[in-house]
Amino acid sequence: MNEYIRLGVTMEIIRYDLSDSFTLPKNFRNVYKDIPFAIFDIETTGLNPQYNKVILIGILYSKDTKIIIEQLFCNSRNEEIDLLERFIKRIKDIPLLISYNGDSFDIPFLTKRIEINKITARIPRFCSLDLLKFVRNFQLRFNLKDCRLKSVEKHLGIDRQDQINGKESVELYNRFENTGEKHLKDLILLHNHDDLRYLFKVLSILDNVSHEALISSIPHMLTCSNEMLCVINKSYIKNNTLSVSGLLLSDNMDEYILHQPGFSFNYNADNQRYLLQVPLYKVVLDSKEKCFYINTNEYSFHYHSRLENNTLLPDNIILLKKDKHINIVDIYGFSTELLTYIIENLSEASSA
Repeated sequence: MNEYIRLGVTMEIIRYDLSDSFTLPKNFRNVYKDIPFAIFDIETTGLNPQYNKVILIGILYSKDTKIIIEQLFCNSRNEEIDLLERFIKRIKDIPLLISYNGDSFDIPFLTKRIEINKITARIPRFCSLDLLKFVRNFQLRFNLKDCRLKSVEKHLGIDRQDQINGKESVELYNRFENTGEKHLKDLILLHNHDDLRYLFKVLSILDNVSHEALISSIPHMLTCSNEMLCVINKSYIKNNTLSVSGLLLSDNMDEYILHQPGFSFNYNADNQRYLLQVPLYKVVLDSKEKCFYINTNEYSFHYHSRLENNTLLPDNIILLKKDKHINIVDIYGFSTELLTYIIENLSEASSA
């Protein structure tokens, strides 16, 4: 079903209810649970955000078991401000945005155009899942000659309908503005529509790797008390310390610094970023292997390894790194438990 809503003179919102049967990949559901998400893609009049404009933004999301595509379209590039303002309002309650090359192109382009147009509202903080970054990490494993979206679609057996690329979309829009020919607009909309529709299907590539490989290569989120969302962007072990960094999506948190024997936590309210650091114990085995571990008895919450314990270690000793082997599963599991504990206590202190 297609629905056209004309706003003002030229701005349009086109909605489609997709009849396709879509199933979210198992790995995606395991990581993101029931967190609301949207896939988005933009079309512009060129590649330079200093001079070129956004003329179309497509959003795909799930609602009441249906998959819906919304396209915000400018019949004239002079409607860009309206387009950007409506996009900002549309995604304010969507914490997870999915794209293909969005971190390098779509998001910086939108941010620059918002700045140039002096729009007071800003894109809300969100967790960005850029599937291009994921594909690049596994290009050799997937036997891809390149990481273009259409190459990935071909690898997954996805057959596209449209026959134009982004450059041709720019040329078509220039012609459309001059002539107003409907078939030119339809081609642009179809290109954007299929980018969204098939990118949803491309999500299935997340199931082509193990859960351990997945959680080490994409950002993940957890929901804490009061529906506060925490994004984990990066975790690594260096200098006997486990460091975890990301975003805390809340408008009500003040600057916060917490030091306890088992961890330190720093939160910057200005950019909503946090840094969690956990000191690790170190031991060198007779085999000269260096091991880094935590003692869960030192924490006020209970954590048990998510791996089957095939060693002689007691249950309270969690080995996070042995020489070059990193225990991704327990780093992820322990980090999420500790962050949940910290943020819930922090939230209680703020509301007291």
